[in-house]
Amino acid sequence: WLACGEPIRLDKKVVVARSPRYQSNYPWFVLRKYTLRDKAVFIGLPKEHELFEYTFDIAIEHRPVADALEMARVIAGCETLIANATFALALGIGLGTVTIVHELEPHFPTTYFENKKNITYI
Repeated sequence: WLACGEPIRLDKKVVVARSPRYQSNYPWFVLRKYTLRDKAVFIGLPKEHELFEYTFDIAIEHRPVADALEMARVIAGCETLIANATFALALGIGLGTVTIVHELEPHFPTTYFENKKNITYI
């Protein structure tokens, strides 16, 4: 139900958006950190990017976005969005065109959506 115009297609097909709130699956990221390092870009605030790199002891490309429209266009151009409960997750769900890997906080599952076939919960 959400449209953003022409998608922005990056060389890396996975987009990560992870805020410091509602985190739940540290081991999932640790097991995949080298794949993410090589195949993903991070969108979000510079401090969120810094915390992600610090937490998982990896360097991952940061792709700053100027505004919500550019963020939506980057998400629309990716194959997979990996996100916790962030605005980027809302954009990915609204666009409905990308595969979503959602880091759901099980004790506070505010962003669980039944019958969404494009979302995998971790």
